[in-house]
Amino acid sequence: MMYQRSAIVKRGKIYNLCVEQENRIMSERIMRRKQEEMEEWARILKNAVLKAEQKRANDELWPQVQMSNYKSDGHVKIRAIQQKLCELCNITMFELNGNQRISRIALLRHIGMFVSSINTSASTTQIGRSFGGRDHTTVIYGLRKVKKLVDAEDEFTVNLINQLINT
Repeated sequence: MMYQRSAIVKRGKIYNLCVEQENRIMSERIMRRKQEEMEEWARILKNAVLKAEQKRANDELWPQVQMSNYKSDGHVKIRAIQQKLCELCNITMFELNGNQRISRIALLRHIGMFVSSINTSASTTQIGRSFGGRDHTTVIYGLRKVKKLVDAEDEFTVNLINQLINT
């Protein structure tokens, strides 16, 4: 009986050694997988940072693109229209291009978009980008809104558009 018991104990030790070896191998695999996951997240984060830096560089260059008031084809630039609108209505460029939805500022922004669409060859996407990164559908909505006001002969809107176009 003693012999069998020691044999079982020996087998138990061998079995325990095998389980310990298996656990060590499994933990190494888990650690490798975790390391691969961390490397993948590092790549994803690095790509996101690079994209953010490229976007910031493009945003910094964007105002420098429109330095003069006129394009080579004689059309007025959107930036000049925005500056004149700010000057006439006593608002800042930050307010005009910002994300404020105050009706007075939104109306002035829509009027600026309307005049920009008349006086420039810019698309609605380009106009929206110039007015604080707005979507082209927002520009289309603004154009329709100002057209309705012009058709209704709203005095303020008509006078402001005439001042922007004539100067």
